[in-house]
Amino acid sequence: MRYGILLLGCMVLLLSSPACNDKYTGTGIDAATGVDAATGVDSATGVDSATGADAATGADAATGTDAATGTDAATGADATTGADAATDAGGTIVLGPVDCRTDADCPGSMATCNRTAPGGICIGCGTISDCPTGTDCMGGVGACVRDCNDNTDCSLGKWCTGQGRCGLLSCSTADPCPAPYVCSATNYCERPSCAGPTPCPTPLVCNADICVEP
Repeated sequence: MRYGILLLGCMVLLLSSPACNDKYTGTGIDAATGVDAATGVDSATGVDSATGADAATGADAATGTDAATGTDAATGADATTGADAATDAGGTIVLGPVDCRTDADCPGSMATCNRTAPGGICIGCGTISDCPTGTDCMGGVGACVRDCNDNTDCSLGKWCTGQGRCGLLSCSTADPCPAPYVCSATNYCERPSCAGPTPCPTPLVCNADICVEP
């Protein structure tokens, strides 16, 4: 009988003890807040109570910013610099390599500059000596093109094709060109014109009626 009374007394003490009620037995999860004592992660939301970051994605619950990279999940913008993937850390548009602005930029005596192409394209080459540095003469086409591993190796209005060469980026009303380039009548990205009163979009500058890279 005494053992029964003692056992009952222990159970009452255990149930009324704050140490027993504060956490689910064996889980380390606080009953009031739902926060795991070991990880700091809220069991209901998955958000770390110390950092505000979602345990699964690393994104801050309030801002959507990835805790590891500083990138906003919705906009692709860096939380520190405000620059997205198309800009550098200073917020300047990254235009990529420029092959020619005028015919004089094409080394070959017969080569001319396709001035409307983003970054320009020297055409009419016979050998690599007719092409600007960093480009090669594409046989059968007679155009000086760049080899690439991904789109960042090309001018902004071009893309890295499956053949590992930079080509003009296609576009449409629904899929416009990256600024400052515009979509041509043939649905390829091109440098905008400055033949009329409209000034060139930043950072392009007007050169013989064509907005070219500075």
